[in-house]
Amino acid sequence: MTEAYRRRTERLPHPVDERGRAALERRYAGTVASPPYDGAPTLARTLAGGPAARDDLAARAVFECPRD
Repeated sequence: MTEAYRRRTERLPHPVDERGRAALERRYAGTVASPPYDGAPTLARTLAGGPAARDDLAARAVFECPRD
């Protein structure tokens, strides 16, 4: 989406048509602000070993912010 926006802004006439740019920016902002949030299922699976395995993995992964 962002790459398409960049390409379109590069194609705007020079000197820049401010009304055209403003309309393009409004459309881009509206599109970025309203992504589709559907209830699609995830492919997450539980870890073998249960909560203890999850806690061990989390303890090894979170080394920069130990309080998190």
